[in-house]
Amino acid sequence: IRLDNKKDFLFQVLNEKNDILFSSLEPESISDYNEKAKQLLINAKELDQYKVIEESPDVFVIYLTDDSGTKMARIEKKLSSKLTSEAYINELVAYFEQLIEKGSKDLNLRYHRLGSRTADDFNFRLSIVYPNWTEKFNRKSYLKLFHKIIFDCLPAHLSVNLVGLDFDQMSSFEKLYFDYLDQLKKDPIETRLQRLSASNKILDLLIANDRQ
Repeated sequence: IRLDNKKDFLFQVLNEKNDILFSSLEPESISDYNEKAKQLLINAKELDQYKVIEESPDVFVIYLTDDSGTKMARIEKKLSSKLTSEAYINELVAYFEQLIEKGSKDLNLRYHRLGSRTADDFNFRLSIVYPNWTEKFNRKSYLKLFHKIIFDCLPAHLSVNLVGLDFDQMSSFEKLYFDYLDQLKKDPIETRLQRLSASNKILDLLIANDRQ
């Protein structure tokens, strides 16, 4: 525990259903976050502590700020307009006001070590990579059949990501994948960081191009 406490973590604030409300922006130690949690709870119930930014056309992101206006956390949900963003902020304010009225002094926090992933990124999930630039996969009838065969044969407890990659992406994927396999053959202690890096890059590529 002492060793973990010296590591850098990101945090996520969860509601009672364990849905993510917002996430931190900068990594810190758990002890630092524990000190900030009470102030974060107080700020979360104040309308003027939220800031809406249009990151791209029709994509609005909400930030929670501290008393000086510095961003503290990012709201997990992305909204399609400023109006819906403001309505969601009102929902959040009401939620945190209710928490405080109930006597809650602590946020429901989940810590995520920097450089690692949550289990939801890979648990019971199968990723199938296919070349989307080829003639076969550009035919809708073939792609539909491909999907049907996979889903008909898939075990019920698994979900599947169908990941179509273009030529350059496939080249990058193959390089990362075979590098990862090569790292698995080596000393597990000495190559831990290399394996973690390769694994994260592969997952980033798969998640970014998930077709499901």
